Amino acid sequence: MSRGQRKRYDDGIADLARDPYGLGSSPSDPRGSNDRRQVSLADTLTVYWVSSGVLTISVVQIVH
Repeated sequence: MSRGQRKRYDDGIADLARDPYGLGSSPSDPRGSNDRRQVSLADTLTVYWVSSGVLTISVVQIVH
């Protein structure tokens, strides 16, 4: 990942942390949970879980 793309990705993750249901994200759980989400950030597809009221740290693996 280029330095510029990484910066855009990090900025997108920071925005997503403030509004995890925003930024054009959509549910991605086949069982219907609204808390498993996906969003396109800096030319990547990022899949994540939202746990309201719980502080979590997640690791994101980027495959391209």
